[in-house]
Amino acid sequence: MRARLLRYRCFDHAIADGVDIISLSMGYQDGSLELTSDPFAIGSFHAIEKGILTVNAAGNTGPDFSSIQNYAPWILTVAASDKLLLKNDATLVVSIYVPSN
Repeated sequence: MRARLLRYRCFDHAIADGVDIISLSMGYQDGSLELTSDPFAIGSFHAIEKGILTVNAAGNTGPDFSSIQNYAPWILTVAASDKLLLKNDATLVVSIYVPSN
């Protein structure tokens, strides 16, 4: 419980300091937590309420192959993949075309 409180306080300090963006690369060894108990989701919700965007790495330890654990809808989650399996079993396929010069 104490560790969670420290994580909340880190967000609160960043918000009080007037940051524009919070960047995280955090996750959990044992998979994702419910949004109501995830200190990163809760802290980033406090930030977005103040207009501060939280960006977080998707993580490599999702519950299943090709899955992520940072999925709060108010966090901009960044991943490096060509296909992402979403929690509702939908698949998001991203294609980026870079024209040659």
